[in-house]
Amino acid sequence: MSLRSTAYPADIFFGKADKGEYLFQAPDFVRTEYRLDEYCSKLVDVHIQHKMEIHFLQVSSAEGPARITFSSAGRVLKVFNGNEFGMLLIIEYAKKRYTVWLPSAGMKLHFDQFQRLQCPEDAWVPWQWVVDSGIRLELLLSGIPGERAIVPYMLIEDNNAEYIEEIRLLQTVERDLYRKSDWFFANKPSDIWKYLINGSIYDPRGHKGMNKRYKCQQCAYTWWSYFGFLKMETGKKLYDTMQDVMAYSVLIDLSPHGEWRHGFWTDDMEIHARFQLDGIHLLISQYEKTGNSLWVKAAERAMGYVAEHLMDHFDDGSLWFLHDTT
Repeated sequence: MSLRSTAYPADIFFGKADKGEYLFQAPDFVRTEYRLDEYCSKLVDVHIQHKMEIHFLQVSSAEGPARITFSSAGRVLKVFNGNEFGMLLIIEYAKKRYTVWLPSAGMKLHFDQFQRLQCPEDAWVPWQWVVDSGIRLELLLSGIPGERAIVPYMLIEDNNAEYIEEIRLLQTVERDLYRKSDWFFANKPSDIWKYLINGSIYDPRGHKGMNKRYKCQQCAYTWWSYFGFLKMETGKKLYDTMQDVMAYSVLIDLSPHGEWRHGFWTDDMEIHARFQLDGIHLLISQYEKTGNSLWVKAAERAMGYVAEHLMDHFDDGSLWFLHDTT
């Protein structure tokens, strides 16, 4: 089968193919989805107070193998490469300077109807950022039905290049290994890109032949705490920003009824009390950090669900929290 080639004209960093669909809005945060065509879309999270955006580019090819190319008109001033962060750019566009973080995190995935991830055995997708006279992203797609390539990247308005140095130059404490059981590993901050997929934090495991990863509030709360620790130890602004990224991922995934659903151990989307309570802990912690009532209101909604569906009373009045429910 011949290889089809497509080059998208919209600027991958600064172009907007349409007005987009607002998925969530708060005073300091906006999530928008832009559709370039039926095969390509981009989820953009804008953290207004940090002047930072995270883009999740999604591309598929239902018509067979394809080479897909994106580009940007941003003028590259400096390029840094490193195993600890991927690629960093300082670029200039419309008289402003930006730090652009291009992590080594592109992968091919299948999403089921509940947004659980089905990862192929080889989840790596052939792709590369090419920086010469301009900036290009080149992807090779297999054309397997339902398979999507997802490539994340971060843009920060950064006239003084402060974030470049924070991401590029790591202290010893940022290189240490931090681990919890078999679901949290971090020996550099960029490991977050193994968990942060399309705006949500996913459990990294897909074991026991189940081949599905679910949105995990336990992982998100642990990453929130990890970034808080690194912020305290290093004083870097980056970690304050990343705590907000973790918090909004959990807030947006919370249902109107107050629950997060998982569906790892069964095909049904059961709810696990441990993850539910970790999500509540994160929301309360974010409220304590910011003083914004948005977070405590969400925590109250989530705790209301626990009280109604995940909690029972013994005769002596003590509480019993159920392990899970469907």
